[in-house]
Amino acid sequence: FMKGLEEIESMRNVPVPKFVPATSNQKLAVALLTKGVKVLFLMGSAGTGKSMLAAWHAATLKKAKKVDKIYLVRPAVVTGKSVGLLPGTEYEKLEPYFVQTLIHLEKFMGHGFMHYCVEHGEIELKSGEYLRGRSFEDCVVLVEEAQNFTDADLEMVLTRLGKNCTFILTGDQKQNDLKGSSGLKTTIELINKTIKDQPEWL
Repeated sequence: FMKGLEEIESMRNVPVPKFVPATSNQKLAVALLTKGVKVLFLMGSAGTGKSMLAAWHAATLKKAKKVDKIYLVRPAVVTGKSVGLLPGTEYEKLEPYFVQTLIHLEKFMGHGFMHYCVEHGEIELKSGEYLRGRSFEDCVVLVEEAQNFTDADLEMVLTRLGKNCTFILTGDQKQNDLKGSSGLKTTIELINKTIKDQPEWL
């Protein structure tokens, strides 16, 4: 048993590979995360490094023992088969939709440590529809495909934020698969309006 713990600690102690920001926006995101921002929106087209940056930060916090768990969350909206119709456990149902993020986590955490965390429930995959009534504490939550949350669903997700928790939301507003308005679009517009209308004395 003790030997097993030593092996896990040795895997944990392997340094996280350095993430080198490639753009000014990535540099800003890294700076904000380093300062301890609790909610960060990463928006952009596919291939701009949103999920990689989020996975790097999650791996950094987890390996430094600053959080207990990593959650990968996405809306139930899909472009093909419904999540509920796919066979298997919740993890097995959602894994195909998080393949790239899991690859990034494995790169930054190491194969052995990442799979240990998955097997012991320290990395969980969740569908947004199952979050109502719970809160997140001592964790980092990576919210993928945020553009496919409705207004009400994204509000529900954001209000799950608890003690010692960081939310990183990634999305591309050009890939909205909803029939109605996107909660991500509404939220960003509300944030921008709040900033614009903020009294000068604040």
